Amino acid sequence: MRRSILLAGAFAIGAVVLAAGPASADDLVELSSGASATLPAEADAVVLLPLTPAPGVAVTGLTARVVRVVRDGRPVPAETMQAIGVRIEPAVPALRFDVRVDDLKRVGDYTATVAVGDGGRSELVDVVFKRPGADLQATAAIEVKRTVWFPEWGIGGTREELPELHVGAGPDTRITELLVTGLDSSADQVVVTGPAMPVTGPAALTLPYRITGTPPLGTVTRTVQLDSAQLARPLTVQFRVTTRRDPALIVVFALLGLFAGVSVRRILVAVQDRAAAAGRATELAARLAELTAGREDDHFRREIGALLTDLDAKSRRWLLRPAAELDTLVTEAETRANTALEELDTGLAEVASALPELEKVVRPDRPVPGPVPWAGLLAKARKRLDELDGLLDRGNLSRARTALDELETDVGLIAGSARQYQDEITEGAGQLAQVLTARPAPVFGPVAGRARQLAALTAPASDASSAAVVTAAYGAAHAQAELVDRLGQAVEVFAAALPEAKRTPGAAAAAAVRAALAGSLPLSAAAAQLPALLELGVTELGRSADAEAAAGFTGTPARPALHVPARRAVARSRVSLGRRQVLVTGVRWAVGLARFAVLAVVLSLAAYRWLEPAWTGTLGDILVVFSWAFALDVSVGAVTAAMAGRPAQLTPTTIVTQRTEG
Repeated sequence: MRRSILLAGAFAIGAVVLAAGPASADDLVELSSGASATLPAEADAVVLLPLTPAPGVAVTGLTARVVRVVRDGRPVPAETMQAIGVRIEPAVPALRFDVRVDDLKRVGDYTATVAVGDGGRSELVDVVFKRPGADLQATAAIEVKRTVWFPEWGIGGTREELPELHVGAGPDTRITELLVTGLDSSADQVVVTGPAMPVTGPAALTLPYRITGTPPLGTVTRTVQLDSAQLARPLTVQFRVTTRRDPALIVVFALLGLFAGVSVRRILVAVQDRAAAAGRATELAARLAELTAGREDDHFRREIGALLTDLDAKSRRWLLRPAAELDTLVTEAETRANTALEELDTGLAEVASALPELEKVVRPDRPVPGPVPWAGLLAKARKRLDELDGLLDRGNLSRARTALDELETDVGLIAGSARQYQDEITEGAGQLAQVLTARPAPVFGPVAGRARQLAALTAPASDASSAAVVTAAYGAAHAQAELVDRLGQAVEVFAAALPEAKRTPGAAAAAAVRAALAGSLPLSAAAAQLPALLELGVTELGRSADAEAAAGFTGTPARPALHVPARRAVARSRVSLGRRQVLVTGVRWAVGLARFAVLAVVLSLAAYRWLEPAWTGTLGDILVVFSWAFALDVSVGAVTAAMAGRPAQLTPTTIVTQRTEG
């Protein structure tokens, strides 16, 4: 906190003492150096006013207090009066005033009435504190430039050139509060952000400001006032805000005017290619009607039907439509038709590409060994596959996709059943291997080995394809069939080698095993029946019989392979509806286009150079640029046509259509 000590002899402006003139007999003290002081521009100040006590008055026995404070003749509030404190300073001697200058908010003369007493007598002394007003200086006017596009329509941004607002504060300045006020009633304002308080001079301030609202095009003046109770007078700052549309719009509207002139000249051109274009549209309609033959897909037919309807509706009044529009219509119809064909062929190819993997499940390359649990699903899936082939032949994509989904569902069910079936086979093989291992017999040795191998088979992973699952199940089924054959042969050899006394029960036990092998779960069923046969005498079987039995296991019964017809590939097709090649008769069209391009560049540069200094972008400015470019283009076109000895128009083009059969 800053504090100044003022001696009345150095800073006094004048003496205002209640009892002027020589001290009377009742006076206790006399202010020898005056009774006024100018307060410094600081937060706190100490003012010492030297005093001379009357004869017989002891300074140490004097007291002082402020009883009233008046500013410019009016009493101040109690909190303001408390900003001035007083006491006797016997060392000087003097009246010591501790003044909180910041609490004396307003500029003016503060008269403090001080009661000086010695315990029995008292004297009132008026002391004047001058609170001087501060001065702020700023640039008289600030030029603000704004460049916009069309803010009223929300088009384009705003570029602003905001010069800095510099405000200077003198050396005897201290401001604790500052009010910034816009003096204009318009919707757009200049909003100035005040500095951080307090401001103590000397100081050079740079105040930020911004433009709010949307000032009109042109130049407007906005006034901002900076006022404070600590200022001698308010500071007024003027902002000259100049808003104009981006000068680039000169080029834009010049080109628009140029294009408008070209358009007018084109409108005057006789409709000379429209009949030919209408004929091409009619021919295309006939070609589109042929596309639906042999393609039953409902979506494709609706797409082609919509194209035909659109062609018919738009080419019916061909005389009112430009040839270019009809040609564009034909081109778009060709593109859409070929797109529809591409989508149809792509979809059919996707469906067909999914069939080979599914066919591995539905039509395996080896015959299924005996009845399997999914035989019914297999027959149903084969029927769906045949139906799907027919839908692909007839180009019915939507129904083919539905049939594919149903076929994939059936294959998924087959795969689930096949996985369970393989698990049952491996489980039965494990049970059989366990029985043969627990009661070993040489004749069953190879069978036990094969059973252990089959039991060790694992099903494909859970994320494997259905074809992989079913193929693995088919392999397990073939291995089971082979193991059943080997086990049956071993049972016959084993029963025939039993002693005479055990052949009757052996024949019965062998028959039970053969019956188990003929069931749906042959391995697990045989494993349950084999112990009774094996108990009849494993050790009594001769080595010659064992060798004979083993000899029968060296080969695998041959099984005929099924003939699987090759899958028909759905080839992608693309029907070409014709490709037009636009030929320009001579070089006149190219010359006209080059002339137009050169004129556009020259016109744009000339308009920018000519109009940019005074351009603000008002409606009048826009009409000037547009009308000038429009009239200039029409005039140039008329002069050029007159020099060529023909009407003012664009050179027509000759359109030659070539068709290529796809």
